[in-house]
Amino acid sequence: MSSTLHDITEHDLHALVDGQLPHEKLSRINDYLHHNPEEAKKLASWELQKKGLKAIFDPVIDEPLPKEMLKMTKDSAQTPVLFRVAAVLAWITIGTVFGWFIHAAQITSNYMNAPPEYVERAAMAHAVYLPEVRHPVEVDASEEKHLTKWLSKRLKGRVKIPHFTDTGFNLIGGRLLPGVDNAAAQFMYENKSGDRLTLYVNKADNINGETAFHYAEQKNASLFYWIDPEFAYALVGQIPRESLLKLAHQVYQQLSDSDPN
Repeated sequence: MSSTLHDITEHDLHALVDGQLPHEKLSRINDYLHHNPEEAKKLASWELQKKGLKAIFDPVIDEPLPKEMLKMTKDSAQTPVLFRVAAVLAWITIGTVFGWFIHAAQITSNYMNAPPEYVERAAMAHAVYLPEVRHPVEVDASEEKHLTKWLSKRLKGRVKIPHFTDTGFNLIGGRLLPGVDNAAAQFMYENKSGDRLTLYVNKADNINGETAFHYAEQKNASLFYWIDPEFAYALVGQIPRESLLKLAHQVYQQLSDSDPN
């Protein structure tokens, strides 16, 4: 590693997350993160904390103080005690929020790296076919056995179709799509409210990545994506992240179950 990277400090990393890093240091920081994956993961967790805190507190940051609090501040004897109590409560709240987001940050890593190409393709396919009413899929769920056999042949692997019936999402069907260097498949699901999910499946050949779940936001949709030895998967939807993660775990579990038949 270049000796110029040894002067990178934690202060520099915080400055990057806060958008205050001098431009001339950016390339050295990127180089440093490339050679220090653990530091990159730590940075990813900070970035996630920042986004989470903004989502929680931005809507109220410009709200006027309640009249009761303004009245209290006029009492000089009470003001120091009240504000110390408020400060303690605020730090307890922030600490709790930080802890939650540090846990959530374990799902994602690869800070400063764009999602793999197949994830972008999954988001694009979701955006294209999501609004379709008459032709959302190429083969209907009523022909699931044919759909599985056909896509397995085209993707040159044993394709399995997961189900979410216990969560209200039912299979509509699937279609063949162009993938990264080969064919890909998309399965679509819908619940009674009209919410739709798509599962994008691409052959894992020539796709580098980790088997762990990763989170991304593309084309106004949320995705959880992962890779197993044979296929790369991306579950896409416009539902809360926590709900999407639970469904992704269900997909992973069903696809991991051995089936000798």
